[in-house]
Formats: sequence, C-alpha cells, structure tokens
Amino acid sequence: MTKFIRFPSEELLNPPRYLRSPGKAVFWSTFAVLMLLFTDRLFAQAPVHGKIIEESGKPVPYASVLLLSPADSLFILGTVSDENGQFEFDPVPENRYLLSVSKVGLKKHFQEVALSGGIRNLDTITLYELDNDLEEVVVSAQKPLY
Repeated sequence: MTKFIRFPSEELLNPPRYLRSPGKAVFWSTFAVLMLLFTDRLFAQAPVHGKIIEESGKPVPYASVLLLSPADSLFILGTVSDENGQFEFDPVPENRYLLSVSKVGLKKHFQEVALSGGIRNLDTITLYELDNDLEEVVVSAQKPLY
C-alpha cells in the first residue's frame, strides 16, 4: 500500500469549502468587517454620575437614586449617594430611563433621562423640603364609669 504525502502547496491550491465560491468569501469578509465596526455599538455602556443638593445648596447624603423603565416604572438599577451627594451607576446601557431620587423629609424627584454616548454626567439635582406643616394633635381619653 502506498502512502500519499500532501505538500503545503496543495493546501494552498485547495482552499476550505466556504471560500471556494467567490460570493461566499465576499459575504464572510464583509460580515467580519461590519462586526468589527459595530461591536462598540452593540455593547455601548458607560458610567452615569451626578450630584444631589438641597434647596440651600448643601449636598444630600445617602439619598436613594433609581433608574426605572419609563414605560412601566420597573426597577432597573439603584444606588445611594455618598456623603458629598455624589452618585454613580456603572455601567449603564444606552437607553431611555426614568430617574427617581428620594430622601426622607424631602420631595421625591422624577426626571426622564436619555442616555447615549461615552461618560454621562447628569445635571445637579435639587431636592426640596416637604411642606408638611403639622398641626397640634390632642389625644384625650375618659375612663368608663362602670
């Protein structure tokens, strides 16, 4: 029995099946180039950060900051502001969101946000005091006679 030896030049003359047709080679080459060009768009995510202050200009520490779905207010991401009122979400996909900021004793803040492109800095968010002017409460009771 005779053994045949394949030389590298034969492999060059016989390309793989998917490259034998020029149309397929052009298709796969074009597909590869397009995937390289648009990969950054498929996975576009960047940090989002901002600052929360009171009406007086003081930072609001430990405020709850949520990203919600604008259609149905479903929870997507959440964080808490630091001692200086700064907050950051990392990473956040490009999309439209409803931003909710709240802290006990301050009015809740809602803002629609459209995120696109690199690092995103939201404007400074101002929270206002609640207008809960409570009046005096008097509790009285009487002991039953029987």
